Amino acid sequence: MHSSVKVVGQTLWVYIPLPFSLLKASPIQQKRLRDIFNDATYTTSRILWNSNNKHLKFYAIVIADITSGLVLYAIGQVEDLKRYYFERISIDEFSKRKIFDKTLALEVIGDKEGKNFPYFNISTPNFLAALISQRAKEEIDSDIKIDWDTTSMDHQKYMFSFYLPSDKEKYISILKREVKSVLRAYNFKDKLSHVTITTPFRTLSLLKEDIFGPEKK
Repeated sequence: MHSSVKVVGQTLWVYIPLPFSLLKASPIQQKRLRDIFNDATYTTSRILWNSNNKHLKFYAIVIADITSGLVLYAIGQVEDLKRYYFERISIDEFSKRKIFDKTLALEVIGDKEGKNFPYFNISTPNFLAALISQRAKEEIDSDIKIDWDTTSMDHQKYMFSFYLPSDKEKYISILKREVKSVLRAYNFKDKLSHVTITTPFRTLSLLKEDIFGPEKK
């Protein structure tokens, strides 16, 4: 399986063109897809362990259907990958710490080397916001989409903004819980300024103590 590697800022990208079409994948090929992801994760780990670039914080694995332009990708933090391989976190926890998504990128059609894929640098705040959104959506109706954004207030504190197209209290509670869980897991609590949750009917502005509780003295 041929793969291409590219570094953008603090992100290592691994691009893998599929030898078959995702749109016409047989059951055997669908199983092969899982194997490709697992092999790609192992390959990525070997690249990272042997890299002289000590500033890499994120990795992104791109599985590209170069016949249709459909792209699957997984994004994770380098430290989480190390924790997993050194058995400091379980495979279930490791899976929860990765972002999985798909997109249509017509520029990859016929691109076996990944020359046309739109690579970009991944920042910690945006990674965490996307991870919060993904984890919350696992418990929210599939037709509900969570949009998110992050803004630096003073280059040390960040505002996280989420938009829910539903005013259900249950969804807001799930989102608040995942904000707390993710920011605490990644030691980002002290870099939080506040969280804004907007629904079609109201906007909630939550301070750090509203998420984590009052500071202990």
